[in-house]
Amino acid sequence: MLDDPTPCTERAVVIETSDCGTLTVRWGVTSETKGSTTDGVAANTTWKFWVGAGSYKLHPFLNTIRQAVFVREPRRA
Repeated sequence: MLDDPTPCTERAVVIETSDCGTLTVRWGVTSETKGSTTDGVAANTTWKFWVGAGSYKLHPFLNTIRQAVFVREPRRA
């Protein structure tokens, strides 16, 4: 049984980028923190994310097949 019965879509933030395709922040996101998790992410801003080596290497392919690339720890660059 899940500790948090909130639907997954409410516990994730999807970010569309021009450089890296679609990124999904899921770790640490709750329905209460969803808005503040990526506060300030907007066009013409630069951010850094932690991403696993496999996801980083395969992100162009993953975006092609519309598979989420999961990232965490968003921070201003």
